[in-house]
Amino acid sequence: MEKDAQCHRDTKLLKTKRHLLNSIAKEEKALGRLLNAQAKQLEHIKPCSKTTQLTETTTQLVETVLMKEWLLLRKLEHVLTIESKNKQNDSPPCLFDDQ
Repeated sequence: MEKDAQCHRDTKLLKTKRHLLNSIAKEEKALGRLLNAQAKQLEHIKPCSKTTQLTETTTQLVETVLMKEWLLLRKLEHVLTIESKNKQNDSPPCLFDDQ
């Protein structure tokens, strides 16, 4: 009975890690799209036009993206910590498929 419970926990842990990694990947993709959109705006401004507001907006966006990247890094570190702790438990492999 305990082996089944351990296997169930391992399966739930694997699913959780996959969901976390998937959410990190989606967030990274969205941040990349935001930066690309801002870069395109910067490419299309006229050299002699007033760019102060666009520069401020770009600075704010980059600062926000930087903070999000830090949070995503922490999230990834937590996933890796969970992975590391789980491997230290030396639990036997689960035979059930998590699909």
